[in-house]
Amino acid sequence: MVMATARVAELTTGYEQRTSGLWVHRGKADVATLRVTNNLTGPGAGAGMELGHQTGPTGYGFIQAYDRDLNAWRDLYLSGKNVTIQATGGTLNLPANSVGSSQIADGSIQTADIAPNAVQQLLGQYVGAPTWSTTTQNWLATPLTCSITTGGGYLRFESTFTASHSAANATWFLGFGWDGAVSIGLTSVVAPAVGNVISSTLIYYGALSAGTHTVTTYVYMITAGTLTIYTGINSVLFVTEQKR
Repeated sequence: MVMATARVAELTTGYEQRTSGLWVHRGKADVATLRVTNNLTGPGAGAGMELGHQTGPTGYGFIQAYDRDLNAWRDLYLSGKNVTIQATGGTLNLPANSVGSSQIADGSIQTADIAPNAVQQLLGQYVGAPTWSTTTQNWLATPLTCSITTGGGYLRFESTFTASHSAANATWFLGFGWDGAVSIGLTSVVAPAVGNVISSTLIYYGALSAGTHTVTTYVYMITAGTLTIYTGINSVLFVTEQKR
């Protein structure tokens, strides 16, 4: 059989002008531009890198390394001096858990990278110097109160209570309560002289059920007389929730 010279060249160099089926090229290909315009579900057998394009209104292109014999994915490497993945008019989507702490350089995450309220959130506060006094010798709610809405996470309760007493060596206790009742006593205060202004700070960590609650600084006056909140500076109550 005599074969045309052009056909011999096609067979030996792998060059074909057009094919309607699978074209197996046994040599190297060096082309100026390669465009794939369809997805024919890939070859039926073998392993290799595949390029395809899903047609239609929401068409998309893809590159994948797949073993058709084993029905298994292969590793795919994209290498270069500088590799840039640029999403133009869209977003770059990464699978869950694809970026771990080992891929994040120490110090690379800045304050602006942290979502608002992602680490700690102020839920409520009271700042003021109210005109208030009591002669009650029992647990009593003070004006230091605020309403919070928590997701059920760990909470930090912090309060500074500044007051004086009408008796010498007067003692009172301080604590926190929520939803109208004292919950925990935390510290005791002693004022050596009449009218001594004493500031005490109390801090407590705990959790409340998810929802809305009222948090209050409570006082228990031990020594008979009058306990008065000092109006020269503010007394405060803060409630924050840990998010991480």
